[in-house]
Amino acid sequence: MKKRIFYILILICISYTINAQNISVENDSTTIIVTQRKLELKVKNTGKKIILRWAPDSPGAWHLSNTKGYMIERLAYKDGANLFDTGYQLITPDTLKPWALDKWEPIANEASGDKYAAIAAQAIHGKRNLSAPENKDANFLQKANELNNLYAFALLAAEFSRNAALASGLRYEDTDIDPSLNYVYRVYSNVATQYYQIDTAYVMLKGNEITQSIVPEIAEVEESEKFITLKWDRAYNEDFSAWYIEKSSDKGKTFQRLNKDPYMHSVKNAQNAAYIIYRDSVTELYKKHQYRIIGINTFAELSTPSKVVTAMGRDKTPPPTPMNVIAEQVNENNLKITWDAEVVPDLKGFYITKSSGIGSKEELITKNLLSIDIRSYTDLDYNQLKNNWYQIYAIDTVGNAIVSYPTYGAVRDDFAPEKLENMQGTIDTLGIVKLDWSLGKEKDLYGYHVYMANAKDHVYSRLTSQPIRDTIFTDTITLKVLTEDIYYKIKAVDIKGNVSEFSEMLQLKKPDIIPPSAPVFNDYNVLKSGIQLSWAPSTSNDIQTHYLYRKEIKTSDWELIYRTDLFKDQDRYLDKTPEVGKTYTYKLTAEDDEGLQTDGVYIVTLTAIDFSTPIPVKNLNITLNKEQKQAVLKWTYPKKGALLFIVFRAVNGGGFNIIKTMDSNKTQYIDKNIKPNTNYEYTIQVQYPEQKKSGFSPIKKITL
Repeated sequence: MKKRIFYILILICISYTINAQNISVENDSTTIIVTQRKLELKVKNTGKKIILRWAPDSPGAWHLSNTKGYMIERLAYKDGANLFDTGYQLITPDTLKPWALDKWEPIANEASGDKYAAIAAQAIHGKRNLSAPENKDANFLQKANELNNLYAFALLAAEFSRNAALASGLRYEDTDIDPSLNYVYRVYSNVATQYYQIDTAYVMLKGNEITQSIVPEIAEVEESEKFITLKWDRAYNEDFSAWYIEKSSDKGKTFQRLNKDPYMHSVKNAQNAAYIIYRDSVTELYKKHQYRIIGINTFAELSTPSKVVTAMGRDKTPPPTPMNVIAEQVNENNLKITWDAEVVPDLKGFYITKSSGIGSKEELITKNLLSIDIRSYTDLDYNQLKNNWYQIYAIDTVGNAIVSYPTYGAVRDDFAPEKLENMQGTIDTLGIVKLDWSLGKEKDLYGYHVYMANAKDHVYSRLTSQPIRDTIFTDTITLKVLTEDIYYKIKAVDIKGNVSEFSEMLQLKKPDIIPPSAPVFNDYNVLKSGIQLSWAPSTSNDIQTHYLYRKEIKTSDWELIYRTDLFKDQDRYLDKTPEVGKTYTYKLTAEDDEGLQTDGVYIVTLTAIDFSTPIPVKNLNITLNKEQKQAVLKWTYPKKGALLFIVFRAVNGGGFNIIKTMDSNKTQYIDKNIKPNTNYEYTIQVQYPEQKKSGFSPIKKITL
């Protein structure tokens, strides 16, 4: 009993080491390893029978299932049927497992010609040198490797031979089918236990659904001198497990197989994962061969041959590389390329390409192939604006080409561009300057530098840090300056940095947005003939007109009384029209050639004086009231208005003093402050509102 348990444990360990999937189960504080395996199942409906092909996914499951066998059950039902009322039926009268050795003889002997049946029989019934349970000398890894090899041989044989698959218990053909029914098949191994689990495989199909076989297709052909390589899509041809490759050298009349055994192409790396690749050796160049492929599916059936492709060995060796390539400028317009090249029998000629840099797009400059004896070429259209890189291609008679290293064609350029012409420009009221000019004719012209100055004799400042690649330039200037003009010049620059002479100077007048400075009154006189005004003129250079305005002080309307367009020589004016006694305000403004007038305005206010002498009081009468010691003065005056009468008195021959100032509506005055034995003298003066005074009235004397 212990020996049997050891044998099972050895097989479980072998299965575990070969892609086994194990889980741990706790049972009464003991950890038990549970192995899980599965069956891979495929099906094909030929219309007459349904073929089932399966295989365990590990050597251990395969070995154990060989001893216990497999069971196949079928569920047949019609569309719309209740599957719960329909049960599975066992369709194998006995357990399916590999045939006994004596039954293999008819299909595995040499006369049968089925070597794969013999391989399967040997894998199942042959002597095991290492993995036999009684072998105590082999280690665990040796046993596992041998079992793995036997498993691989058995499955490979079942893949390529119908008889080997049937005899190995890995294939079943169900001939009792009804096209009107649907079928569900399930296949399971009798070896499955609680601790060694093998999943049941299921498949469903319709009885009238015939399995279609695909035709393989060669996707690509690569031709070289020694090999022809065939490639076909692995994903498209996944139904096939191996291949026969066939070749014809008589234009497809007859084909011979290139591989005696089925060809299998494993995926070794990601580079060949997408394609199955087969390489055929060739000994003769340019002899056409036809190729086709035949697929072998898992049911050991051969596919219809693929479409035929034609290929041949080709010369892939290019001529020797052109050497010592030199590109030199011959003159301003021509650049000459020379090279050395070895002449070989299949050399056909040369091509020359040009590009603006290494790795840049190449331009073919020799439209026709240069003959094999030519070693120089002159480029009459080299690009002066860019770098010129040249490459020489040597071409053989079958189109193989090899290219020289890129060679730089140095261009000497000592010629400056022509002086720029036809420059013009404008300045708007925001100070935006727009310049434009004609594009130069030089092929190597790169751009322009723009220069500016505020005066003709100033040093011109460059406005562009890098040459501008245009014939338009925009500048912004301030207009709040005293200079009226601005000046521009331009230089052209070529790709080599050569600079032209200055263009002709462009003088642009700035829009005038600054009002002129205001004129200033510097003197005035009120004369009998009028009011004399003088001033300092505006200091602005662009003055065209000055205006002199006047208004009465109590009014708001200004009256233009004088203007001049030659104001520089006229800085005074006599106003002869003011009315005597009225007060006037005068102002001066200046206007420039753009119609702008002064912002600040200087004014002066003056009154017209009446230079005539007022008439004096002529009829002054004085009476003396001795009792009251008073002197009573009375007089008359012909004019009324805002006049004042000023009364003067002198005592005992002294000076006259003002004793009373009276309004014009009073013509009498009583002097109550007189003393006895005192002499008094009286006189009256009239004062007008403008401070003008009359003469004195006749002096009157009294004595108390």
